[in-house]
Amino acid sequence: MSTTTSSRIDELPAANDPSGPVAAHPKDGAMMHSGRLPPLLPWPDIGHIAKWSVSSYKFGFGAECLRDGDPDTFWHSDGPQPHFITIEFPRKVAIQKISIYLSWPQDDSYTPSTLAIRAGTGPSDLQDVRMATLDKPDGWITFDVSSELDEDATSL
Repeated sequence: MSTTTSSRIDELPAANDPSGPVAAHPKDGAMMHSGRLPPLLPWPDIGHIAKWSVSSYKFGFGAECLRDGDPDTFWHSDGPQPHFITIEFPRKVAIQKISIYLSWPQDDSYTPSTLAIRAGTGPSDLQDVRMATLDKPDGWITFDVSSELDEDATSL
């Protein structure tokens, strides 16, 4: 029997507030990177070893658009909130950062305003790792999830 590590990024329902600057708040454990290119981080990208799935999608805008390297393609959900992305690894892994590209100017009302990052050993034991309230984000947002290590300090 293999052990998997699951992470989930949820878009939570929230009131739309069109006022205010683009921001990711440091208390959320997040850093905003302007521009369309992924941020250069000192850790390897391990997303390719994971299984990616989404709560719902419109035809042609599924989970494959999340990792195709093109910021002009995107996942488009097609169902009631909350919407979520599930990332399952084939074994327990240490995750340092999670980056996501959001563009309020491009997506307008479809851009999430609240994100929750959850982690666990499977779908039934996910725990909140980071919560972020975003105001008109435009660019890459990197969440630091490294401080949420388990007892042996090897993974989330």
